[in-house]
Amino acid sequence: VIAPLGIWNIIRKHKKWLAISLVNLNGLDEPNWDQAHPNPTVLKNIPVEVKLPVSVDQVYWVSPDDNDLQLRLLPCQYHGNTLKVTVPILEYWGIIVIEMDTEEKF
Repeated sequence: VIAPLGIWNIIRKHKKWLAISLVNLNGLDEPNWDQAHPNPTVLKNIPVEVKLPVSVDQVYWVSPDDNDLQLRLLPCQYHGNTLKVTVPILEYWGIIVIEMDTEEKF
């Protein structure tokens, strides 16, 4: 996963689904979760790239920072083995959900 500096990512895969959690650490001196710290700097229109060995059917975005936890279709570009998406906004945490066209193991 290629994302701007200050975004921590965690990847989970199950069958033909890939979930990439993005955690916003921008504006934090130390990301210690057991200590008080200011809110991270809200980010908008964040470019994210993912290298995948398989084609993609759909890409979605969801964030608990919104009041609506419905998966939203996220426009994407897929060329060669690179998926490119733009995350609309990241306050604290959100998830890119990728539906791949096969259950290929990688």
